[in-house]
Amino acid sequence: MTAIWMVIGKDKFSDDTQQVVQLLASTPISNLDIHDPMRIQGLKAWGRLCKCLGHKFQPYMEVAIPCLLQSARLTLPDVANIEESDERNRMIQIKTAILEEKATACVLLRHCIAELKEGIDLWIDEVAETLVPLLNFYQHAEVRIAAALAMPEILKSSKAANDKRLLQKSPFEKLCSDIIPALVEALVKEEVIKISAVMLDSLEDCLEHKLLPFSYQDLF
Repeated sequence: MTAIWMVIGKDKFSDDTQQVVQLLASTPISNLDIHDPMRIQGLKAWGRLCKCLGHKFQPYMEVAIPCLLQSARLTLPDVANIEESDERNRMIQIKTAILEEKATACVLLRHCIAELKEGIDLWIDEVAETLVPLLNFYQHAEVRIAAALAMPEILKSSKAANDKRLLQKSPFEKLCSDIIPALVEALVKEEVIKISAVMLDSLEDCLEHKLLPFSYQDLF
């Protein structure tokens, strides 16, 4: 249904929103087998719902964001010491499924931040804590790309929330001090040119929007 909303428009289905949310919430992804395609479809449904509703999605973040974070935090099984071929193949299949779900969740988290902007401020620290370490997740390129693209969105969201509330002690400054060194360090280590370009663009995006109190010369 959320896919139909994307085509036709949310206004025609606004009365069904609560029903869709209840359906998604009634089937926690964690209860499904790792190979079940509904795990990723469920994540994508939350993403489409956020895109359709915009800031009206905020009441549903308490269910959606933890779901996305849980998938983004999935850890990989250790297959190095498994000698039995069938078991090793099974674990490799699990690893592949986890990587796909993890990448999907990271992409959707970035989209949610970009869509909700300051509306996601209550979750922004937790999102940052999840995505910043994934700048160095070398097992999957799409995870690193999604994490890199999310960095300026996280800072924009935090700054917008801070500007509106006129807080004396800004969490934005701490996010800058956490995100920017991590992004620069990841950029220096990155060996894939395509991903290096994405990381560099993310830094430039931050500077263009005057999100950082320093220049390129200060970063390297």
